[in-house]
Amino acid sequence: MSLKKIKDVRWKRLLKLIIEDKPGNVLDIGCSTGDISSFLVAKRIKVFGLDFVFDKLLKARRKRLDIIMGDISKGLPIKNDTLDCVLAGEIIEHVIDTDYFLDEIRRILKKNGSLVISTPNLANLENRLRLLIGRYPIFVDYKSGGDNHVRVYTGRALIRQLKERGYKIEKYTGSFVPPLSYSHLRETTSRLMTVLGMLGFLFPSLAVHSIIKAKRIK
Repeated sequence: MSLKKIKDVRWKRLLKLIIEDKPGNVLDIGCSTGDISSFLVAKRIKVFGLDFVFDKLLKARRKRLDIIMGDISKGLPIKNDTLDCVLAGEIIEHVIDTDYFLDEIRRILKKNGSLVISTPNLANLENRLRLLIGRYPIFVDYKSGGDNHVRVYTGRALIRQLKERGYKIEKYTGSFVPPLSYSHLRETTSRLMTVLGMLGFLFPSLAVHSIIKAKRIK
């Protein structure tokens, strides 16, 4: 199964960062129905999928993930020094105690194991333009509901926190730089998305999502 079939630049880059290390096993936190991790399974990587929604886990199991039901706010039900890699795509922004979350991931990773993480970038180009003209930024909720983001990050802020929690930064990139409005990207042609994705790679601080690969060093 080829990564070329994935249209979303963010997930394509996350998976590429995982596959390049040829890990023996991966934990996908918030795996949902396993659509993304099924690409790792096709590469003969053992994938554990963690989620708190049982119906989604059943669908993930049909895609050959080893499913784990759990609530990340209560810790990860996995032994110390167990995993080669952890994928946390669009998860940390929903977590209240992010230090504890990153510490739990470091605990279950083997030494030099990898965390591949992504989160919406507060300082993306659209938000900079929005604030300049006095409009409310995307990815930020001022009341309950919406995307339920309880934390917001810039790439630099996440890098700083990862270093504080015992990680070494291996790679920092972005998904894509929005033309004007993130909400209108569905109308964007594939050729233009390729260009926007290249801009996200070259200028991650302006991209819609921050994507980071970090290694456990202690």
